This record gives sequence, structure tokens and C-alpha cells, in this order.
Amino acid sequence: MRHPIPFGTDGIRGPFGIAPLDQDSLIHIAETISVFLQKGTLAMARDTRSSGIEIVDILTKTLIKYGINVIDCGILPTAALACVVAEEKLDLGIVITASHNPSSDNGIKLFGPSGHKLSKSEQQRFQDCFTRLPTPSPGTASKHPNPSKPWRTRLPHPDLRGMRILLDCAHGSLSGFADSILTQCGAQVTSIGSSPNGENINDQVGALHPPTTSGTHDIALCFDGDADRLIVCTKQGILDGDDILFLMRDAVNGPLVGTVMSNGGLDEALQGRLLRSKVGDQHVFALMTEHNALLGAEPSGHIIFRDGEMPSGDGLYAALRLLEHCSIPLVSDWKRWPTHQTSIRFTKSQLPNGKRPSLEDWISMKEAKKTGHRLVVRYSGTEPKLRILVEGTQAEYYSEQIREEFLSKLL
Repeated sequence: MRHPIPFGTDGIRGPFGIAPLDQDSLIHIAETISVFLQKGTLAMARDTRSSGIEIVDILTKTLIKYGINVIDCGILPTAALACVVAEEKLDLGIVITASHNPSSDNGIKLFGPSGHKLSKSEQQRFQDCFTRLPTPSPGTASKHPNPSKPWRTRLPHPDLRGMRILLDCAHGSLSGFADSILTQCGAQVTSIGSSPNGENINDQVGALHPPTTSGTHDIALCFDGDADRLIVCTKQGILDGDDILFLMRDAVNGPLVGTVMSNGGLDEALQGRLLRSKVGDQHVFALMTEHNALLGAEPSGHIIFRDGEMPSGDGLYAALRLLEHCSIPLVSDWKRWPTHQTSIRFTKSQLPNGKRPSLEDWISMKEAKKTGHRLVVRYSGTEPKLRILVEGTQAEYYSEQIREEFLSKLL
């Protein structure tokens, strides 16, 4: 009996070698892609995880068995693969990556012919294909001769002469590209986190582990494993997606899109221009499209521009746009509301009846709201975690109360 595998706008993600990223599941996914496309050509790229080599091999062998032409683009940032798909008008793009997750994880992201992630209707059509069998038909496998070119031609080229940049690529897919691109713009670059060995991606480096200061450098640019996140560091400290929205507020007209995780102080600083989406870059993009907004960002570092040629969020593109518009030193002088964030990892065995506790009617959350605190309490969409954000004068206290109430509901 063929069964669906949950597959959303960010695809799937989890430990390699365990369903849905074991061999049988990967074959099933490739067969489903074959049914979804019927015929056609797709491009596939990966980040620097060693498991990506095996995943690409399994998917490719299955896809060409069912009439799909597969173009291997090697190691590429996620946005660069999206550019290949858009530039060459291919039928689909696949990126093998677990983004900011540790090297033991991996995942699969899909991009449609425009280079954007699949729409809701396309996701549903794809999901329906899991229960159908593809028809054998010969396909082909080839290597792309210059897969980074469509992406490189879309990148801005600001004048960075004399600028000292600390570059941290998280030992990920940007490692082979960013140094030379920034150097060509005139910057003096010091690279860290740019020596991938297949196992060290995101390991205490990159956007999830930025330095607290740029030190002797003018600025530090920190990316995640597939380079769709950007965190910036200055001599004064760390700047996140909220700061980038503030710094770029005069670069574009109209509304600016953040998420429910954007700090309440940013709302005040942007004087009514901020719109909030659900968490996830696909939700940011959807709200941007709905309101014709040109710039959106998540605090975690996903930055999306709709006024350029980049079909998906790209950390390096965002960094170059920022440096093109803003002078150094960067000054992000809006006032943040006091905030406290935490997350709690759990296992399925800890869940009553295998189900995550409902987030309705928690005493701790009711008390926090009564005292004027802003809350975002949600389950992660990619990991077994409860994420807690509280903003207000007693943020840490109420964050701990919510944490304790959650733990009391586990087995």
C-alpha cells in the first residue's frame, strides 16, 4: 500500500537514514516526483552534508528510470538552484539540504518553474501523487556546465573598496562562492566557517552561532548551511532580520513584512508599516504578494526582496543589497521591547497518546496576556520542539511559567 509522506513548501527534513529519509522513502519520493512531472527536466543541487551525495544518487537513479531528465548542479546555495530553474525554464528544482539543522539531518526542498517554492495548489497536487505509480520510461542524467552563473548575474555589485568583512559560511554551500564575490566588489575578506568536510555544517558557526562583535572588521556576514539566512554583526553587536527591515526602510516604499516573531519595538519604529505573517519564509512571501510589499524578513535571517531578480530568499543577495544601500558603520537604533525566547525539545514517547498537547487554555499564557505581554508559543514546523517567545517587562518569568506548564503535560 503506497502512502503519502508529508511534504510542504519547505519539503521534508529530518535525520538521514530514518524515514522519511531512508532509502525506501527516498525512492518513494522520487517516484512521486516522476508522477508529478510525468515527463520533463529538473535541476538538483545539494549543500555540503556528506549524506547529500547518497540522496542525490538514489533520487537520480529512480527519476531517470521513469523518464525524468536530471541535471546535477553539484553544491549550490538554495537560491542559486532556484535561479537555474527560472533562467533555463526547467520543470522543477530540487535542493538537498536541511538548512540550519546539524549535519546528521538532511532534507528535500522543491521549486517550481518560476524558481519559487510550490504554491498551495501545487503542494496538494504533489501530495496526491504519492499514492500513484509512475510509468517506466528512459530519462537522462547530466552535469550542469556552469550552475552558479544564473545566480551570479542576479547579484548586486556594490562598491566595497576598503571595507573589511568577516565572512562566515557555516561550512555550507556558500563556502566556495562568497569570498570571491565579495573580493570582486573590492572588499578585504577574512573567511571562517568556509572549510566544509561533510560533517561540520552549522557546527558552532554561521547564522545560528554568530560572533558577538565584528572585532577589527567593519562588518561580519554570517550565513546558514544552504545560505538562505543572513545575520549581520557590527562592532556594536548582532543585527537580525528585524534590524535589516529597519535599516532598509527607506530603500523601498510601502509596507514591510515581518512575522509574529518580529519584536514589538520594530512595529513602533516602522510607524505602522509593519505587517506580520506566520513564521516561515513562504508565509512572508505570500503576505508580501498579497500587499504588494517589496521587502520582508524573519528575525532568524530570511530576507526576501520582490523588486529584484532573485526568485527566492538569498542571504548573500540580502547582504549585498544592504551594503549597497547603507553606509558603514550600520546604526540600528530602534528600541527593542524586553524579550525572552526558549525552546523545548521532546520525543514522541513523551507525548500523551502520541499527540502534542493543545496550546489552548494554558493558565500561564492567560496570565501573561492579562499583564500586557506579547506571546508567540508554537510548535516548530521542522523539528520536535515547542518554541516560546514572550515580550514585556516580565518576559523571562512568564517564559519559564509556560515552559513548566508544558513539561507538566508530558509523560
